[in-house]
Amino acid sequence: MDSSTPLCLFTGRVEARDGEYVVTVPEQEVELGTLEPGESIESGYTLA
Repeated sequence: MDSSTPLCLFTGRVEARDGEYVVTVPEQEVELGTLEPGESIESGYTLA
């Protein structure tokens, strides 16, 4: 799979909460695991 292909896609709201912006990600969109030192993840979003 091309690294530019998203692995999940969902619609959510950005909420202001205690001086921070919060996006709630549905549980089924999250795969729990671990990161090794030096390993990174990517995320992206589009605001409409």
